[in-house]
Amino acid sequence: MQPERLAEGVWLLAMPASNAYLWRTGGKLSIVDTGVPGSARSPRAEATSCGFLDIPAAAFAVLLPDRRVLFSGDSIASFESAPILGPFNLMPSDAVSAVRKQAQLDFEIAGVGHGRPIIGGAKSKVLAMVGSLPSGPDTHRPPRIS
Repeated sequence: MQPERLAEGVWLLAMPASNAYLWRTGGKLSIVDTGVPGSARSPRAEATSCGFLDIPAAAFAVLLPDRRVLFSGDSIASFESAPILGPFNLMPSDAVSAVRKQAQLDFEIAGVGHGRPIIGGAKSKVLAMVGSLPSGPDTHRPPRIS
């Protein structure tokens, strides 16, 4: 697996089922891995020079404000270069809330947990997706299985 450079000091490690991201700040290398929960140390312990956002549906998101890069965890994924609601969203209201919270941040690149990263204009693309998400009572019910 070869790292793919996304921005100055930021790399993607694409894996078959999910993504991991590396970034370098002041000689320190940090990682965000969207793998199996509990399989790695908390990114909070590793993160430096970044904003850490606790969000219910994805557990966390990390913002590198100086590079305008958002790591969205599992709350945002992508399909054909467009953001979509991420997988594993068993509580729709939490998932929608998480994406709305992230859409308020300032970022140009979204390192999503699944799919290709969204490079260039990521915030405007996520805002457009937010406008299409359900609101109201239906977002508070778990999905119905038939």
